[in-house]
Amino acid sequence: MVRVAYALVALALLAACHGGGEQNGAAASGVTHFVNSPVNAGSMALRDYYVDFSFDYPARWSVTPQPLDGTAVNYVRVAAPLVNGYEPYAFLVGYAQGTGNAARDHAALPGATRTLAEQFGAGFRNYQIVSTGPGRIAGFESYGWRFTATGPEIEGEAPVQIYGRGELILPPGATRGVTLVALATSRAGDVHGAAEVGERGPLKAILDSFHLVRSEAAPPAAAAPVPAAPPAANAAEPETPAPAPKQETPPPPRPRPAPPPTPVPTIAPPSPVPPPATPPAPPPAPERPKQEQPTPPPPREPQPGNRQ
Repeated sequence: MVRVAYALVALALLAACHGGGEQNGAAASGVTHFVNSPVNAGSMALRDYYVDFSFDYPARWSVTPQPLDGTAVNYVRVAAPLVNGYEPYAFLVGYAQGTGNAARDHAALPGATRTLAEQFGAGFRNYQIVSTGPGRIAGFESYGWRFTATGPEIEGEAPVQIYGRGELILPPGATRGVTLVALATSRAGDVHGAAEVGERGPLKAILDSFHLVRSEAAPPAAAAPVPAAPPAANAAEPETPAPAPKQETPPPPRPRPAPPPTPVPTIAPPSPVPPPATPPAPPPAPERPKQEQPTPPPPREPQPGNRQ
């Protein structure tokens, strides 16, 4: 498996972030020579997969400072001064990790590049991968991608066009390599598409000067346990040969049970029309009052004197 790391870099309004970093000396021609060193490994991954490399860049460019909390994903990032709120050019170097198996890593590079290209574009607007394929940088074969994107408007300026190129360099049989990303914007004036990134101007000069020191150091293997020495025998007693250890027949391998299938929950899609509510039961009809029967009058008693 090939692992890579990179930095999602916001191109707009980086004036406050410039300055600092390691500049290893500017020549009279206005070129600064950068040499990587362990000081630039600002995270555990950068230290574990450290490689030596160098390149030249324009002396008027600035090195973007690394974060100080141990989360750095670049060894270095350099960029040209802002033009109307955007950097015309930027160049950064991250790490790449291989297995040391040249054939396996060569077969994995296209897929790893595509995955990296898709992840890289998550921070850009209108990001599109233009092409992917093999290349050659610093005397080594590489595999890369080219892309386009747009940046937001700044102070009434038109949205900037972003053109980029990423390259993975993992020398055959090596466990360590680098990830290079070169960026240009429409502020540069001499780049009009992703295919032109690194083909002319300062980005081409940087890529042409890039030098990578091949590293084949493999991860340290776990040390094998040292068997304990047998106790020394008494010189006065004859040595009795120890019985040969009994060869235990290993049990036949048992087939591993297949993992249980993962249940897939079934979710009914919501109905566009809500179901009608159940009408409430009608209230019970009031009972009709019973009619009372009239009470018959009491019998009349005969009046005295009316007897016959």
